[in-house]
Amino acid sequence: MLNFSEASNSMAEVRVLYRSDDYYITLHYPINSVGQTIIVAFDTIDGVYSEKGFGVNFCLANNLPVIFVSHKERTFFQGVSKKLLYNILHPYLIGKDVVTYGSILGGYAAIYYADVLNARAFAISPRCSADPKFKKKFGKNNLDENIFLHDFLSTKNNGKQKYHFFTYDPFNSRDDYYFKEVIFPSLNGSFKVLELPFSSHPSAPFLSRKVNLLKPLALSFFQGEDIGLLSFISPQASSGAKSLFYLNIDLDTVLSKARDSFADGRWEEVASLLYVPLIFHKFQSEEAAFMLAVSLLKEGHKKELILLCRVSKKFNYIEYKQATSLAERAMAGKNYIDAISLWECIIKIYSKFPLGVYVRLASAYIMTSEFKKAEQVLEQCLDINESFKPALDLLDRVASLQAKKFTVSIREIAKPSCYFRLGTKVDGTIVRQKELYNLKVMGWAQIKKGDVSAVAVQYKNKISYFSFNIERPDAVQFLVTKLGLNPKELSSRCGVKVAQELGEGAKFGFCVNGKTEWTHVLSLTPVAELVKGRDNWLFLANDQNCSVDQFTGKLLLDEDKKLAWCSYANDFYEVSKKFNALYVIANSKERVLPGLYPFSQGVEILAHQVENILSDSSVNVVNPVDENSKNIQSYYETDTHWSDVGAFNAFKLCMKAFGYNDEFDVFFEFFGREVVGDLGSKLTPPVSSIRMTHSLRDKAKGSVKCVFDNKIKKTGSLEINLNETAVYEKTVLLFGGSSLKAGGFARYFSYFFSRVVVINLPGSIVKEIVDHECPDHIIVQTNERYLISPGRVYETVVGSPLVKSFKMMSQKELLNFVESINELDDESESYYKKLFGDAALSFVVK
Repeated sequence: MLNFSEASNSMAEVRVLYRSDDYYITLHYPINSVGQTIIVAFDTIDGVYSEKGFGVNFCLANNLPVIFVSHKERTFFQGVSKKLLYNILHPYLIGKDVVTYGSILGGYAAIYYADVLNARAFAISPRCSADPKFKKKFGKNNLDENIFLHDFLSTKNNGKQKYHFFTYDPFNSRDDYYFKEVIFPSLNGSFKVLELPFSSHPSAPFLSRKVNLLKPLALSFFQGEDIGLLSFISPQASSGAKSLFYLNIDLDTVLSKARDSFADGRWEEVASLLYVPLIFHKFQSEEAAFMLAVSLLKEGHKKELILLCRVSKKFNYIEYKQATSLAERAMAGKNYIDAISLWECIIKIYSKFPLGVYVRLASAYIMTSEFKKAEQVLEQCLDINESFKPALDLLDRVASLQAKKFTVSIREIAKPSCYFRLGTKVDGTIVRQKELYNLKVMGWAQIKKGDVSAVAVQYKNKISYFSFNIERPDAVQFLVTKLGLNPKELSSRCGVKVAQELGEGAKFGFCVNGKTEWTHVLSLTPVAELVKGRDNWLFLANDQNCSVDQFTGKLLLDEDKKLAWCSYANDFYEVSKKFNALYVIANSKERVLPGLYPFSQGVEILAHQVENILSDSSVNVVNPVDENSKNIQSYYETDTHWSDVGAFNAFKLCMKAFGYNDEFDVFFEFFGREVVGDLGSKLTPPVSSIRMTHSLRDKAKGSVKCVFDNKIKKTGSLEINLNETAVYEKTVLLFGGSSLKAGGFARYFSYFFSRVVVINLPGSIVKEIVDHECPDHIIVQTNERYLISPGRVYETVVGSPLVKSFKMMSQKELLNFVESINELDDESESYYKKLFGDAALSFVVK
């Protein structure tokens, strides 16, 4: 065994073994050297071209003789062949236990020269960026391709190698590739690998400064000890590979350093300290788990975050207050990006936390205009508690923000050097907020043949480029006819299509051969979406269905629409001959409460026209306008939908039309609840009002169980409710829109019927589902403002709008949907699992 005592660096003999224009090799021999070990240390990639560098002082401090192989910057040791180095060093290595030692390029050299020097190699983050295999994967560097003179490492050496040791960060893609694809295939002897997740490149600073283990690790290897037996090293039991190891460090040893790194936002550093202790050694610490989760999320390591969440959930972490305090601090400082990360990690790590966390996360998403994500978070919250008022109110707010309308203006701010026309079709149009996520702007320009031209778009501190690649012979003709240009000089591919997220202040530029002229800017003018009536009652306005014009009689059915309604009425009647079907109109609020509306009703209105057509075709229509007009509480000030009272009145009319004469009022009582509503949420700040809400007097009637929910939002949603204590052992099939669930309209049927199927498809029927259910009753509901166009009787699900949401999904979202629907428990609804699963798969690109 060697005795490594401290010694002064000055107490060593120094001898120059070789020197050229690019390489400098020196021997440092401590006066107090003992044992037979000698270290050959290799310079790093930057090259010091000096007698001292990487590893020299360390070796001398421990009385180890060391040969330092130095080079000039970025020569990559290519001028030192194995034979040359052997000839230089051999006289000094006779009878010695030789260890090659290096980091990064020096680590590569330690491996490359180990066989010719009959050495054991200790390599930290080894890689050679001049290696052609590395350059092919990651691109070229400043080194000329033709000067890589070394033999390739990625084939096994014929001779038996000595024991080697490697340490690197497997999450550094370049280091991981080089080790697995270049170094590992070359190994032909025993070796061990210490993986240091998130320690970055190189890993030496982490080992020496963060965990103070480089010295005992290196000295143990130099001494010839088995690395795998060290107390601070443990095998990766889960990997099954005997050669792979992690550090075995107590969490308390690194926790204070992790806190400092977390406070400074050094996310990778936090991960390097906490990942192995928490994930693989299963240390329990709510604080550490939260810090690691934030760090992994910030660094984009989603798989590792999922793994952490699985481990953390087993420990039932519930002390969330410190984490929520950090998140609230970020919110108060308007640092919403950080706040999102913090709220997300609270949800992922802790087993118990207030539902308000979901609302705060959604609020942060709203502040960054990520409305779809906000909606998803709120729906996740409502899956836990469907009546959680803050989530319901904010969901209304999100819906209003996404539906918010703007008039688009694309204004020229500078004359381009050549003819450039942009956005003439979209300029002046009205778009919704959600359409701005992928707004399409068309244009064309004077493009000379041979020029490389594009439209530059600057938005949210990011510049994107869209090439002129659309054939526009009409534009060329214009340029020739109007401007007298030579057609032979013009490219016919002069059209462009911009399609990306755009918003207020987005700039457009004309880019030719790398030079950009910023010529246009986009601006948005909000469009009023509501009007105030008497007593501050709010009503919808400027909607695509022209609600105001429908009510005043300015908008009526033309002859084509009348024919379309007649055709639909006949199709509906054919269905109703076999099944007891009703057509239910959820009235517009202004129709029910015209005295509160600021406009007068026309003598003839569109709704009257539709009702007459349906009546003439013997369609059974339920129109609760008269019943709801008797009670102002059937609607409420800040929403377009009926309240629970209004929905209940419509329910009773349906039951009467079906032939049920029970006294349904005795089952319910109603109370006021303050809500924002879809109109109140359009104001800033949002305003609320009192909505009448129902409750059951006999709770036993409420034993309704949802056995199937395809989790599709809005059009395409399908939910099945069963009631074992129902009064009527019958099936009701409901097709409709938002008013099915608004006011509990569909819910009322679930209290009294054993099976209720609720499908979001306003005003239409799908015969495939009707034939499967063979329902006792069918209800087809639509909102009055939708009467501008008739619904349809569709033959199949795939041929109907029920699959509309699938068309908007990405391939990953489609596959996730199929997986989630197949995981639903109730096998009795296997028909719908297969129906919607197959429908989603039909949109997956093979």
